[in-house]
Amino acid sequence: YRFFYYQRCGTAIPGFHEACHLDDAATPDHAQQFDLAGGWHDAGDYNKYHNAPYVLGLGWAYERAQALFDADDQDGNGRGDFLDELAWGGDHARRMIAPDGSVYGPISSGYGFWGPPELETDNRPGTGDERATTGPGGDPSDHAAAVAKLARYTKEASFVEAAARALQYSLERGTRGPRQFSAAIDLYLATKEERYAQLAKELAPAMGGGEVEALELYDATFGEDHSERIRAALREEAEKLLANARNPFGVWTFGPPEQPNIFGMTREGEGWHVGNSERMLTAASRVAMAYRYEPDPRYLAYVYD
Repeated sequence: YRFFYYQRCGTAIPGFHEACHLDDAATPDHAQQFDLAGGWHDAGDYNKYHNAPYVLGLGWAYERAQALFDADDQDGNGRGDFLDELAWGGDHARRMIAPDGSVYGPISSGYGFWGPPELETDNRPGTGDERATTGPGGDPSDHAAAVAKLARYTKEASFVEAAARALQYSLERGTRGPRQFSAAIDLYLATKEERYAQLAKELAPAMGGGEVEALELYDATFGEDHSERIRAALREEAEKLLANARNPFGVWTFGPPEQPNIFGMTREGEGWHVGNSERMLTAASRVAMAYRYEPDPRYLAYVYD
């Protein structure tokens, strides 16, 4: 998680760069300015795509090992550094939610600037060199779930309000999926408002067993038991992954076992070839979840491979 600290935008990172992009962001024609400084740079450039999925992922990790993360308070502010980082990204995700509940688009100036990030713009809003964003109008599903989870842990009214606004936008447009389910549970835990409990209970039957974290939280909150549904779904998923891992490395490949393509480097026409580590680790994490429900030694071997 310390990697995220070094990717911070809108603040100085001692020894790396000064405060940067304090004028994020404006419409492409610079006719309107938005308060969207902060958040995290992308992994290999200074653009800021939607941080909400990362906030949500960090939120689930924090939920798994809260005591461990809370004990790590190197800056001595009385709050674990992990939650500090989560709040930093979460505040930006909150401000990416527009007044109508939709979200603004990614903040980008392309890939042409190479230099200290504080020199890309003059860091003063309204001068015409601000980086651009689009919208509002984007799908707020990830933002609703991410900000709701942070609302639960911070109890800050601004997070509750923004998550509720994004959730309402989705519901009014008929979007009722895993992210809305997650947001409803966390908003209920943050507010104890019965309407969120009712929404979660309405959405639960449509959730597949693959929604492990949200279903586990739902069961713990409302005293239900979806463990058999989760076990069956994870077993099916794990078996498919293992069936495509019959190779000397024991890892899931892009090609079938008879024609393994370990790194997916020949998939011409499929766009930018990135994310192989993420793909393998995601598969390993899914099989690890399956192992928690069904301790098959093949699953553990796959995880280690």
